[in-house]
Amino acid sequence: MKTRELLLLCLFSFISMSVNAGQYQKNERKIRLEKHDSKNSPEKAGRSTIPFEVFAYLNSDYELISVDLKSTADVEVSVTSLFTNETILSDSYSTSTSEIILNLAGLLNEGEAYRIEITIGDTVLYGDFTY
Repeated sequence: MKTRELLLLCLFSFISMSVNAGQYQKNERKIRLEKHDSKNSPEKAGRSTIPFEVFAYLNSDYELISVDLKSTADVEVSVTSLFTNETILSDSYSTSTSEIILNLAGLLNEGEAYRIEITIGDTVLYGDFTY
């Protein structure tokens, strides 16, 4: 009897985790990143979009941005409000993993536009998004 209850509890827990993980993935929006080969501001650099192995996703339910890198590198990340031009998050990461999670809880205002800038060496990637 206890084995059966334990098995049912484990099954229920697994199903709950799968549903929550699927919901987390479903609410993510990809942030389109553009690449620039210098540390000039995006307004001063060229506007050509070149494929690069970095992806950013906004999860508005949890106020998170995940940055997926296809390799490990030293990375600088900043998020700026396009409405106030205020930098709301800026940090450096020496990554040994291929993903960085940015917790923006309480920093974003609904309906406002933001820019994420990701700097790897002399390469700057940026993307605009609305929360």
